[in-house]
Amino acid sequence: MGFRQVDLAALFRDTGLLLTLGPSSTYGFVDRVGVAAVSGVGTAVGALRIRLTIETGTLTGLVAGALVTVGTTSYRVREIHAVGDGATTEILCERG
Repeated sequence: MGFRQVDLAALFRDTGLLLTLGPSSTYGFVDRVGVAAVSGVGTAVGALRIRLTIETGTLTGLVAGALVTVGTTSYRVREIHAVGDGATTEILCERG
């Protein structure tokens, strides 16, 4: 049995952090993830990115380049990806 949409909303609200984009806000998770920054034949350079995970459609105005605030820290959105069945969205950021 999988999560229902109401379960997902409660999970974010009960265990997530408040994320704000202009007048819009939602709850989500914040973590760091390694990504390939540069790669070539026989070499790869990694970098850490900030990853925000939210329920899809809950942060109005989300576009690449936008500033999302978590607490007192601002992050600039670099990439936005739907995860799995599209119920959640992954946002890769850098410090704003």
